[in-house]
Amino acid sequence: MKFTALALALVWSGVPTHGDAAGDNACTTGMDCSLGGDCVQGQCQCLPTFTGPKCAQLNLVPAENRSLVIPGTMSNDASWGGNVVQDRSDGSWHLFYAEFLNGCGLDSWGTNSVVAHAISQSASGPFKKVDVVQPAFHHNPTIAFDPSSKNYLLFSIGDGNSTPINCTATQSHPNRPAVTVGDPAAAGIITLSYSSSPHGPWTTLPAPVLAGRPGKWDYFVTNPSVHVFNNGTVLMAYRGGWNPWHVGIAVSSSFREPFVRTSDDPAFPVVNEDPGLFLDERGRFHILTHYFGPNGPGGHAYSADGLTWAFAGMAYNFTIQYQDGAETKIGRRERPQVLSIEGKPRWLFTGLQPLSGNSYTFLQEIRT
Repeated sequence: MKFTALALALVWSGVPTHGDAAGDNACTTGMDCSLGGDCVQGQCQCLPTFTGPKCAQLNLVPAENRSLVIPGTMSNDASWGGNVVQDRSDGSWHLFYAEFLNGCGLDSWGTNSVVAHAISQSASGPFKKVDVVQPAFHHNPTIAFDPSSKNYLLFSIGDGNSTPINCTATQSHPNRPAVTVGDPAAAGIITLSYSSSPHGPWTTLPAPVLAGRPGKWDYFVTNPSVHVFNNGTVLMAYRGGWNPWHVGIAVSSSFREPFVRTSDDPAFPVVNEDPGLFLDERGRFHILTHYFGPNGPGGHAYSADGLTWAFAGMAYNFTIQYQDGAETKIGRRERPQVLSIEGKPRWLFTGLQPLSGNSYTFLQEIRT
């Protein structure tokens, strides 16, 4: 495949093409503004979604200090990010997120992670957990609607063949697993399930949608994120390799067809993982990432056509600001995914690990 379907999708969406991004000098085109704004009289003027001198940072509204998923007997475990899709039949909103069984925390993700499903009448929740749609081990869920086939597409990693361990939420419990280095083999299996309803039932494709390439930088593939065009074309961002970690791009003419890499090389050379792919209100492409190092934890890459990417820098930092004026510094903030409503990025979902306590899935509004 030579990306014919992707090219058509880009034409239909009205996405312009530009040259390579500029460096740190004054802007001359919108590419110099991370495609997050316009270059006006040599200075970047950002869209509401973005902020900063080069429009590289996400313009986040101070968050509500509340639980995203209603606490209760069905949802009392730690979690690590997800995303939401709207039910086209009744307007309800469905959150699919990674949750850890048996009182375990984030360090048990390789054995105890499942994909849980929760429902709300609002895109911002709170959500009530209703079931588990993929058993352990499944992780890194991302959900999308395919307008062409009218199916809901649930991507995740894992094969559902792990045996969860038993532990409590306390750090001192003797059965709590030690933090491991590297990823379990099943994390390199990108799974796709589909359904005509977000309630299911779900049908899982028999083979992984993208395989690692032995001897290449992406010998190991994980962390999928997708955008589905109106004609059914699926653009995927994924993480390849382990230490260093990089982001790759693949495309398929349909979710039932094989994914093909758009390049033999990473999308950009900077070390990142956990890509979260989305389009801004002008139809331009952006990826939020887990950005390693002191300038993280959120990174931002951008593209005019979905194929050629540039890295802008930090999208957000380790400090969460709340509506009551309080703020807190967290230990980890990863798995960024953006929910767009009527073509505008509205909500950022991430997995948060506080400096003490269990991880959880966090929601923060994006300014519009």
